[in-house]
Amino acid sequence: MILEDLWSGRFYPAETGVPMDPKYREINREISENIERLKTQLTPEQFAQVEQLLEQMALSHSMELESQFCFGFAAGMQLQLEVACQLKKRHSERCLPIRKHRGAREKRYSFGYAVFLILALMK
Repeated sequence: MILEDLWSGRFYPAETGVPMDPKYREINREISENIERLKTQLTPEQFAQVEQLLEQMALSHSMELESQFCFGFAAGMQLQLEVACQLKKRHSERCLPIRKHRGAREKRYSFGYAVFLILALMK
């Protein structure tokens, strides 16, 4: 169950979500070939600079992906809360108020509270 895996730290979407598009593997193969070509054409010092640049680009890209994942996940949770709230309103029941996580920035809510709200609204 995903909730149990999240709680226990066994859920790794970044490590298991690999694109299935055949172009993805082809592009990565081409990248590897180009890196090997550069390795033979450049001096060891120049290639070390290229490797450092590639590592920095990978780190930057990873940070962007993390941010996009967090935004998408939070937006999905917010959408579910809004839909559940609208369904409750149709049944003339009062919606549960959303509260911010104590230490969070504006418009960020604790994951546990969001899950609690969804489960409470599903009853």
